[in-house]
Amino acid sequence: MEANVAALETTLAEETTKRELAQFEVVSLEGTVTNLEEEVSNLEVVLAEETNTRKLAQAEIITLTQTISGLEEIVSALETDLESAQKTLAIKQNIILTLSDQLRRMKYPRHFISIAELTDWLQKDDTDTKDELPIQLALILQRRALMDGYLLPVSFYWQEGELRVINMAVFGRNIYGIRAIDDTLEFYFFSGVTPPLIP
Repeated sequence: MEANVAALETTLAEETTKRELAQFEVVSLEGTVTNLEEEVSNLEVVLAEETNTRKLAQAEIITLTQTISGLEEIVSALETDLESAQKTLAIKQNIILTLSDQLRRMKYPRHFISIAELTDWLQKDDTDTKDELPIQLALILQRRALMDGYLLPVSFYWQEGELRVINMAVFGRNIYGIRAIDDTLEFYFFSGVTPPLIP
């Protein structure tokens, strides 16, 4: 019997030790669980912050996308304006070149080189079709010739008690008269000298 009691006491001591170890392990596990719960709580906070940050980033992306779209429209409008301005500039540059060339010719007018050059120019000019007095037509012809860089000065003279008007053209030593009313070209006289092409 004493042997049985001793065996039971040994078994009881072992069970008590096992129970104490189990209780210790439970306490340890409870501490681990508490730590894990704290970590989960911290992770939930981090996740909430990250979710918030992500939502803010998405909102910013939407705003930036809209801004980019607006800027693209502005750039497109500016490109259209630039293209229009370049076309306008090209037109104005052509006008400036034309006016500069016309100004140069008007500044340094010359005599017609030949009768053919004069008659070609007269054919393109429509002064003779205008319903004006002969003196007015002669002055118009003189001005138009000057605008194209040519000399066709107006000359007045009396004939049979009447004032006549003609435009004078010089070809070397030959002087011709042009009637502005019908572009008639007549030889007037031979001069003794050949004037320079550009006086």
